[in-house]
Amino acid sequence: MQPYFAPYIGYFQLFKEVDILVLTDDYEYSKGGWINRNRILNDRDIRFITLPLEASSDYLTIRERLISKEFSPKKSLNLIEDSYRNRPYFPENFPQVESILRYPERNLSKFLLNSLTEFSLSLEIQTRIVLTSDLNLDPNLSGQDKILSISKDIGADEYINLPGGKSLYDEDSFNEQGISLKFLNVSSVTYEQGIDVFVPNLSIFDVLFNLGKEVTIKSMLRSYTVV
Repeated sequence: MQPYFAPYIGYFQLFKEVDILVLTDDYEYSKGGWINRNRILNDRDIRFITLPLEASSDYLTIRERLISKEFSPKKSLNLIEDSYRNRPYFPENFPQVESILRYPERNLSKFLLNSLTEFSLSLEIQTRIVLTSDLNLDPNLSGQDKILSISKDIGADEYINLPGGKSLYDEDSFNEQGISLKFLNVSSVTYEQGIDVFVPNLSIFDVLFNLGKEVTIKSMLRSYTVV
């Protein structure tokens, strides 16, 4: 998986399900995704919380990218507070969110690793995290071949991904390598957000501020199937 910034609940469901979460920090950074941004709900509007990056080559990997010196944790925290201060579990979770956003590291990969680690510990997820940059991989591999190489390198006999990966992988190729290919399907779960129409797949911020850690651990983190 790519390291994402404060990802949606499905990411943490996958995190909980697997024995090892492999973060592809040496993959090329892609614009327009969820690596350095995510969505929150501000009243009835969807707003983005973004980690702005230093201007650099489009071909740099995630671990080579730097968060801009112009990034203002205070500005992002003010937006989060304005959005969620009236939600029931804001007081319980805001200190952790503040700690994550004020983390002084400006290397994007290290910043994301810290935030994912902090979230996982608070959600009682004990899964081991491995970085692809720490593995002995053939740099010429890409796509499915690279995933197969990663799986073999860590001794995996099963590879689980989120549904978005279904079009990327061939089950027969995995079977030939003795690896079972499976996908995690996030159940359709709604919860009270303080608005009339539920907005799905927002940042983990939204889940924590509306449900709290206990319900998130006991209910949301279990609302999925693996097929």
